[in-house]
Amino acid sequence: MKKIIPFFILLFSVNHIQAQKKQGDALGFKFSVGATLAVPSSNLPLWSVGPGVDLLMQYGITHDLALTGDVGFTDLFGRLDIKDYTIVPVRVGARFFPTSKFYLAAKTGVGFLKVKGIEGATALAYAVGGGYMVGKQLDLGLSYDGYSKNGTIGLVAVRVGYFLNND
Repeated sequence: MKKIIPFFILLFSVNHIQAQKKQGDALGFKFSVGATLAVPSSNLPLWSVGPGVDLLMQYGITHDLALTGDVGFTDLFGRLDIKDYTIVPVRVGARFFPTSKFYLAAKTGVGFLKVKGIEGATALAYAVGGGYMVGKQLDLGLSYDGYSKNGTIGLVAVRVGYFLNND
């Protein structure tokens, strides 16, 4: 019995230290605004790079896992006389944090696609990627964003986000 009590004290202390080390990484509600640079990667030969903006909500359910929701706007510039291609994704997903700074992410939802002067389309939207947290507020990410409806288009996106309430 004398050896069991110190063992549990040691076990509790180690667990408490690990929890403190990871505390604040993913837990609770957090909101981020971001700027994106998107580069077409598949089936968009008439458009070049484009800027984007987004709002992201993250809710950490554990220290390692967070649920996300985002809405964005990306405008791909047309080549020559082609009109710009606008994309508005609305997605939900998850982020997995294998370390306190690095995360892997997956999202799915709907994307609203439009070229000015042409009827728009609604497509299945999905994204896979990862990122790195610089400090507690700066979020650097890289993802593949796909949109599928009678074919698939894809973008490689680089995102710089800023968490507004990440103490």
